[in-house]
Amino acid sequence: MNKFLVISGIVLILVWGVLGIVYVTYKKDSVDTASEIIETHDIPFATSTQEVTPSTTLPVKVIEENNVTTTETAIQDVSDKVIVEPSSTSPVIKEAVQAVPQKVQQIRNNAKLLFASGFESGVSLLPPKPDEEGVWWQDIVGGDTDAFFWPARLHGYPGQLQLLVDFDRDISKYIQNTIVTMDDAHGLKTKALHQNIIRKQYEHTQDPFIIYTENTEVEDLYIKYSLRYPENLSKLLEDDGWVVLTEFKTTDDYRLALYVYKENGKLYWYMHGDNVAGDTDAPYEEYWFEENRAIPVPVGKWFDVEIAWHRSIDDSGWVDWKVDGQTISHYKGPTKLKDPINAVMVFTNYASGPLEQWIDNIEIWDKIPVK
Repeated sequence: MNKFLVISGIVLILVWGVLGIVYVTYKKDSVDTASEIIETHDIPFATSTQEVTPSTTLPVKVIEENNVTTTETAIQDVSDKVIVEPSSTSPVIKEAVQAVPQKVQQIRNNAKLLFASGFESGVSLLPPKPDEEGVWWQDIVGGDTDAFFWPARLHGYPGQLQLLVDFDRDISKYIQNTIVTMDDAHGLKTKALHQNIIRKQYEHTQDPFIIYTENTEVEDLYIKYSLRYPENLSKLLEDDGWVVLTEFKTTDDYRLALYVYKENGKLYWYMHGDNVAGDTDAPYEEYWFEENRAIPVPVGKWFDVEIAWHRSIDDSGWVDWKVDGQTISHYKGPTKLKDPINAVMVFTNYASGPLEQWIDNIEIWDKIPVK
């Protein structure tokens, strides 16, 4: 009996040993092939705002070697070391693409490029849609680089074109946005966003690309884009007429706005901070203003707009505005009262009358990218 037990024990030890060798070999093979699985298979994952179902997948390509233990954890381990190659135009895929950090983002003098687009092939406009608040919204989608995809975002919040016309109106009779092919500043073909306000329903009828940040402060930002006004801009604007280029607003207490104004038949640049920020009954107050009548306003041709700011309640605040590299204004002083920024109008078509304009070559950085 004792002899039988001894023999049985030896057999059990041998069996467990064989099983252990098989298990270790399996785990080793799993680790060695994890990167290959990521490279060659479609891996589903979820974004911060929308869960992707197992049938919705994205192919990803690993650009660095990674030590991973399983296919599931491999997604987390390499999420900041991938290049995303969208294989579908579905909104779910686009949302997932935007959620993946990009190693190809540019860094210049510690400034980080947050977004860039030139409206080239791959970028398109969806039809305008009204909302419950009584205005129209229009999405820009797609991308013309491997690094950035519309919509542009700040702190994760996406932007849209906001068409301020009542929802019960035929929007096409008031505002039309299209992507068109035209000559750039060098006479080469380019694609650009054409914003055309055909008629105004109200004085505040406008067409901004607006990012609502939900009161998440944007303490520093740099925006650059190419802009073209029609040759007859001066004729379109009556005396004391105006055009807004870029704005930011807090919920209630502060607005920064950049303008072209017309006075005595002459166009000039104007920038100010005031309290036109929200639905408030407070009397109008202009905190500061600066104007430039020396540098001409280009019409009928492309020019580059650069705007950067640092928000502060004291004299360390500033706003810097350049056109074609020339300083229009450099204001130094308070740029904040109490509230954080709630909305950034990266660019806008907002004028005292109907107006068309063209926008191209947008860049958004977290600070001035000094060359």
